[in-house]
Amino acid sequence: FARAGTVRCHQCASPITAQSVDQMIDILTQFPTGTKIILLAPMVREQKGSHTKLIQKLRRDGFARIRINNDIQEIETLGPLPESTPHTLEVVVDRLVLKSNLRNRLADSLELALSITQGTALAEIRTPEPEAGVTMLQFSEAAVCPQCHIRCPELTPASFSFNSPHGACPACSGLGTIMRVAPELLVPN
Repeated sequence: FARAGTVRCHQCASPITAQSVDQMIDILTQFPTGTKIILLAPMVREQKGSHTKLIQKLRRDGFARIRINNDIQEIETLGPLPESTPHTLEVVVDRLVLKSNLRNRLADSLELALSITQGTALAEIRTPEPEAGVTMLQFSEAAVCPQCHIRCPELTPASFSFNSPHGACPACSGLGTIMRVAPELLVPN
């Protein structure tokens, strides 16, 4: 079950998958040449506050742009954010136009985005066809639901065994079934 099954979110039933950087690059390079890609590192999601310390840290780290509530702004000219309004902050890690020789640059940019966000990155994609619109892709090195942002531990065969602490019921440590089915089999010490 750990290898053959598909892990789904318990809230929205979306498939949950972890991806390697190579898999992320393969997905991005499937778009046609000339596609504009903005790689983003999601830092804050719908949280109130001015986020001044975070913005100052990003400025010191050398980032030039940040997307605040879907609006890209220069970090240097950014004023204080209203504290009573929830904000979504995403650092612009790279902006590029897809060509055949961008694999190394994509890898470096994705690794940077993943390192500053503990494993998640976003890609805003605009294909050369104007009728296609904007596509948003979310990437994650960990198994995380793309809609609910719920993390799922990596499943192993031990996750499906009551004899293992990973798969056992936390209330009865996996012994509840034996006690209910055959209590006479339990011999006191």
